[in-house]
Order: sequence, then structure tokens, then C-alpha cells
Amino acid sequence: RSKAVDPASSSAARFKLYTSERSVQSEAVAQARQTLHGVLEVADRALEVLSLLSLLQEQKSAYRVLRSNLLSTESLQRLQCTSFGQLVESDDALEPAVQLCTAFLVESGLITPMADAAQATPFGAVPKTARTRYGSVGAAGGLCRDLEEQCPQIFKKLDLSFVNSRFGDM
Repeated sequence: RSKAVDPASSSAARFKLYTSERSVQSEAVAQARQTLHGVLEVADRALEVLSLLSLLQEQKSAYRVLRSNLLSTESLQRLQCTSFGQLVESDDALEPAVQLCTAFLVESGLITPMADAAQATPFGAVPKTARTRYGSVGAAGGLCRDLEEQCPQIFKKLDLSFVNSRFGDM
């Protein structure tokens, strides 16, 4: 004998199967999105570190910055010995790059007596154009803008009050 199939139970079974498959697909999509989001975050951090290195190279400051006393021995060691992937794997792992950026700003903002004289007014004050929203960073003002645009996550972690304190009152 053939068993009679109740149309209501058949529909209910199909619906139950459909919803369970749909929830599995939804979970898979959510996991894929989460993974992709993580990959994009790492890619953003990698781009920022590469931009920082590009600016460092462009300014021809690498030797001076890497010898700066602002760059801790631990950070310098991590920059030299840690793989690039590990340096960009998380926000916390960016700390050596943040220290490198700090040293870069301070070393780039040191004004020589000739540059200081060129910026001074007849009354000895630094013109308002040299005082940026970053403070009295002198020659590093343009670099601050470049870093903020090209390395926003790293720049956000900088202690600009410390950088400004290294320049003193101009």
C-alpha cells in the first residue's frame, strides 16, 4: 500500500527544511562578511604602514629617524625583527609604527636656525601660518597633514601634545 501524504505536513516539512538551510546560509554569509571585514582592516593597516614608510623615504629621513632617541630599543627591535604581517595584524601591533611616526614628526620638525629666521617676523614671532591645527609644529605641519590623510589610524594614536612639547614655544 502506498502511504497517503498529507499536503499540510509536506508543506511544513519543506518549510522547515528551507528555513534550516536558509539559516545555515545566513550564518555562512555572516562569517564570510566578518572574515572579509578583518581582511580589509589588515589591508588598511598595511597600506598605512606602507604610506608611512613612503613618506619617510620621500623626506629622506630614514637614517635620522631610526637613530632617534625617541624610538625605543624595543620598538626598533620589533620593527627590524617582526614580519610585516605581524606588524599590521591588529591595532595594538601598530605601536612600533606609531613610535616611528612620532620620531619622524619630531625629527622632521626640528627647525634649523636658518629655517627659523626665514619664518620669523620682524618682531621675532612665528607667523600664524606656521601655527596649524596641530600646534606649533613648524616644519612638520605639512607632514602632519600628509600623515593624517595617508595614515589616519596611526596618526590618531599619536600624542601631538608630546610632539609639540618637543618643539617648545616657537
